Amino acid sequence: MVKRLFVVRSGECEYDNDRLLLSKHGKASITILAQKIAEKIKSGNVLIFRTSAFRAGECADIISKALGKRHNGDIITSNELWINKDIIGSNLSKSLNYLSRYLEQADTIIIVSHSIFAANFPSHFAEKVLKTKLSSYSIDNACAWAIDCNKKTISKIEPF
Repeated sequence: MVKRLFVVRSGECEYDNDRLLLSKHGKASITILAQKIAEKIKSGNVLIFRTSAFRAGECADIISKALGKRHNGDIITSNELWINKDIIGSNLSKSLNYLSRYLEQADTIIIVSHSIFAANFPSHFAEKVLKTKLSSYSIDNACAWAIDCNKKTISKIEPF
């Protein structure tokens, strides 16, 4: 069973030719956040997931590099880890159903997504998988929720 779950909100973005990319500040913030996440992962198998949004890919790449040898470089892209604000509840269940097939495959799972997912998924995961209540709420760009699945605790990680 997974020991740690990190849910990362992508960094600050800007438009470039109709595509949302990490800004210079967004890259710097995610780089610092990635180092803080890497410090919390001493060993074990790490899986990184991201949505298909280009900015999520940029963030996932930065996190993978920060992990170095602790991660094999594979990043799984999935639109199952995205929430439509109009149907949050059913999307959360769908996301958890998708992720559940990986819970036995990794010691640590890192998910890079957007604001609505990062605000809502950690509480849903805690309730359905850990059978406990943990409060997650809106977080800023380039921040993450860290869930210790053994201790059943949640904490926020911020770059600054």
